[in-house]
Amino acid sequence: MEGAYRALAKVLSSLDPVQQLFLTVFIGPLLVGLVYAFVNPIAEHWLKKKWLDDDSPQGRKKRARQEAVAAVGGTSVLAEFRMVSTQNLVVRASAAAKGKKVAALSFGTAIRVLRRAGAFTLIEWSSGDGSVTGWVYTRYLKRFD
Repeated sequence: MEGAYRALAKVLSSLDPVQQLFLTVFIGPLLVGLVYAFVNPIAEHWLKKKWLDDDSPQGRKKRARQEAVAAVGGTSVLAEFRMVSTQNLVVRASAAAKGKKVAALSFGTAIRVLRRAGAFTLIEWSSGDGSVTGWVYTRYLKRFD
């Protein structure tokens, strides 16, 4: 990099003052603008892809909601349904933190709300064995709207 600066200084020193002024005032900014115009769209695309379209919990929730709403044609159909919003949600046999563990649901699983009792919600969902019910902590269920 230092060699490039030396070469630029050597070229500028060999020019008369009017040419130096023209290069530094008009041509330099024009070159910088051209490089910026070329590099900026490429950098913006890759930065957005890396940081905005990442696999963050917020991004996954948003995509899951959008897919569910699109699949059923609106949010009114989804009024009694919720989505699991944590990596691993423990389903219990009773509405208590120490209740027997029945199953575990993963992020994005759609469940149907049957009723609520305090901080817990009785849910129903379909598994390979048919319809299953159990209690989960309400905090980890999110609406689809």
